[in-house]
Amino acid sequence: MAVSAFFAHYPSVAACGAAALDEAADECRAACELAYPAWRDCHERFLRMADAAVSWMAARPEMARLLFVIPRQAYDPVLLAKVSAFKRALVSLFEQPGRCSPAGRTHVEFVIGLFFQVVVREFARGAEIDTLRLRVLTLAPFVETPTSDS
Repeated sequence: MAVSAFFAHYPSVAACGAAALDEAADECRAACELAYPAWRDCHERFLRMADAAVSWMAARPEMARLLFVIPRQAYDPVLLAKVSAFKRALVSLFEQPGRCSPAGRTHVEFVIGLFFQVVVREFARGAEIDTLRLRVLTLAPFVETPTSDS
């Protein structure tokens, strides 16, 4: 690509990277949204979200690396803010987070944070996608719909 063509679309390389990260976040979030059935329990929602995200990572490994690994390595405030917004979008997929735990939204945010830590660690060290999937699914017991006598 000619430099002039690049700068016709982006004011800088950083702006291009931020736009690519936005695209990756939108794709992954859309995949997670499509995986959700009609209201089910929080445990099933987490399993579906995790499986959809890992399947998206398998299909788009470079985009996944950009979304999950590069912002932490670059430690760029703009990219980190975009990743935080993506995490909040995943949390928002858990309708009525109070039904997921007595701690409500805080608990769901905690589990999504754990999900990100596992993905970043495993993806950064080049884990196979099946290993990544297994590691992520070990978090499922943290997300359970409380029983009515809780």
